[in-house]
Parts: sequence; C-alpha cells; structure tokens
Amino acid sequence: MVCPSYKRKEQEIATLGYPTYKRTEQEIATLGCPTYKRTEQEIATLGYPTYKRTEQEIATLGYPTYKRTEKEIATLGYPTYKRTEQEIATLGYPTYKRTEQEIATLGYPTYKRTEEEIATLGYPTYKRTEIEIATLGYSSYKRTEQEIATLGYPTYKRTE
Repeated sequence: MVCPSYKRKEQEIATLGYPTYKRTEQEIATLGCPTYKRTEQEIATLGYPTYKRTEQEIATLGYPTYKRTEKEIATLGYPTYKRTEQEIATLGYPTYKRTEQEIATLGYPTYKRTEEEIATLGYPTYKRTEIEIATLGYSSYKRTEQEIATLGYPTYKRTE
C-alpha cells in the first residue's frame, strides 16, 4: 500500500494514524517517502535512532556520510573519536589529507602512534623535520641515527 507520504509532513502522517516513528527507513522508502533527502537532524527530531546506526547502514540508506566533516558527525552523535583511521578511511573520509594537528583536535591519539603506523596510514612522515615531529609529541630525541635514517630523514646533514 503506497500513500502520498512524500508530500506530507511526518507529523501529519502520525496524526492520521500511521506509526511512522516506528517504521524503519527501508519501510518508509518503500512507501515512497524521500527519506534519503532528509537531514540527520530532521530524522533525529522525528524520533529515528539515527545515532545508533552504523555509517555503513546510513550510507546504504542513501545518506552522503562520506561528505560530512568529523565535527558534523560528532555533533550527530557518532563516536568518531573511537574509530581507527583505517575504519574512517574505509568509510570514505580523506584522513590521509589531514594534518596531525587536525587529527589531534578531533581526538585521535596521534602522539601515541609510531612513525611506521603513521606512514602506513598514508601520512608523509618522511617529509617532516625533526622539530615538526617533536612539536607533534614524538620523542624524536630518543631515536637512534639508524632509526631516523630508516624513516627517510637526511641524517648526514645534521650537525653534531
């Protein structure tokens, strides 16, 4: 049974006796409602537990989650700060383009990562200066010359 629900407000539909707040997004989409055009805020206001959905589920429903900023996602209630960089990259976020400062601001413990882990995630760590690395919280002063050379730093240019 298809109703012209796409023209009505959810409140109007609820008033008419349809339990829209209990329907799944799939059910609503089946009825012809353009749910994929609603904002997360609108959906949350209507009583849908969007904050409990996985990013994959939301993407499946047609939400452009890959275009949202981490701040926007955090505002919507997604625990982005708990995700790994790999998970975020898998979801389509251009994490490899972020600066360490931006990532730290978003709540990622970048200062605890090894240079190898960071390089694996796509950060151009080999291009950083020792002072930049120290500024980011890496204990570069504890590295051996061999370790530094392995990471791609021009150790032969350093003064004693």
